[in-house]
Amino acid sequence: MALLFPPVLWLAGRGAARAQQDFRSTLALDRLEARYQNPPADLRPDPPRLGPVQLSLGLYAGVQFNDNIVLAPANAESDLIVSGGVSVGASLPATERSTLRLSADIGYVHYLRYSEYDGINVAPNSALTYDLEFTDGTLTFYDQFSYSREVLTEAALTGIAVFPRLDNTIGARMTWQPGHWLLQAGYSHDDFLTQGGGFDYLNRSSESFNARSAWRFGENSQAGIEAGASLTTFQQPIQPNSDSLTLGAFTDWQVTHAIHAELRAGPNWFLFAGAPGLPASNLLAYYYGIELTHPLNDSLSQHLSVQQQTQLGYYPGSAYVQQLTASYGLSYALTTHISLRADLSYVSGSQPFRVFGYQFTEQFQQYGINPGISWQFTDHLSASLGYSRWIRQSDIAGRQYTADTVSLRLNYTF
Repeated sequence: MALLFPPVLWLAGRGAARAQQDFRSTLALDRLEARYQNPPADLRPDPPRLGPVQLSLGLYAGVQFNDNIVLAPANAESDLIVSGGVSVGASLPATERSTLRLSADIGYVHYLRYSEYDGINVAPNSALTYDLEFTDGTLTFYDQFSYSREVLTEAALTGIAVFPRLDNTIGARMTWQPGHWLLQAGYSHDDFLTQGGGFDYLNRSSESFNARSAWRFGENSQAGIEAGASLTTFQQPIQPNSDSLTLGAFTDWQVTHAIHAELRAGPNWFLFAGAPGLPASNLLAYYYGIELTHPLNDSLSQHLSVQQQTQLGYYPGSAYVQQLTASYGLSYALTTHISLRADLSYVSGSQPFRVFGYQFTEQFQQYGINPGISWQFTDHLSASLGYSRWIRQSDIAGRQYTADTVSLRLNYTF
């Protein structure tokens, strides 16, 4: 089959999307559990252990050149950024029917010219989970955590070098699969805390509830409905507290032996309380999303994701951001030791924006391209070289930028 997805990317990009905040921890947990259930093959005869605990341990070091570290529209400042860290994984079969797992990537980032931007980074795929199995089901307790300083991943932001924030979600979820049915219910508590940079007005906590019910019509296929609710409270009375309710349909569909699709869509209601300069308001939005995975052959694979979401805003006077994100990735195994990749992304969004007491609505777009190459030198040592170019456009003057980065990273796995 030829490259099917690139033309679809731009057509679907006008209106497809992603589940809302109520479902984010659930979807992230789905992917985490899938990684546990289908781990990369470990061909080593004696993987590391500490008593009954199976371990995975790795080190990484990297260097990146960034020609516009503060994402400025003009007079850009460049810097060389050095990073290093450790990747840790542990799995403990606590009993015959329960397992405790830890996965975390923790590192430090140092700017050679502007050391005031130095800081710790904890990858967003870090988590501690405890699975307790019962007949036809699993009860999972989890803590997902990240500490990130990245700005380019937040298309609504510009004019800053770092956005340090801690995001920690702790919760529980029960999954029951009697026969062809999937029944799932969960609760989570999320703390979002910023550090420096004048973003402390974003510090908040959220209580989220979600449920899903589906009919499994194939070994890797199911379809059903999902619902969620979220209550968010800010520590400072600058941003409005909010409640949200989401209801939609979804399917997880193995279309062919090679093509896998995830589809979801539905309405999302927001109720915003009043805040200084902001009256109470409500918003009816829609989420919808497509994710397609397609291995073309043993060497070539592609992935398409188109997601629409409404999330909480970043600036005073900006209660929310409505954002469409489309991405396409292509990877090619050139040899058994060398692989190539190319990623394209597009973001189109709008956000209420207040400047000197006047309210605007910013319309913005972000474009990104990220080709790269990786080498597997030995069973333990690998390296990757990548380039990225990011362009942001806005209908508000002074909020556009262009940024180029070149990065090299070494990984060593014990």
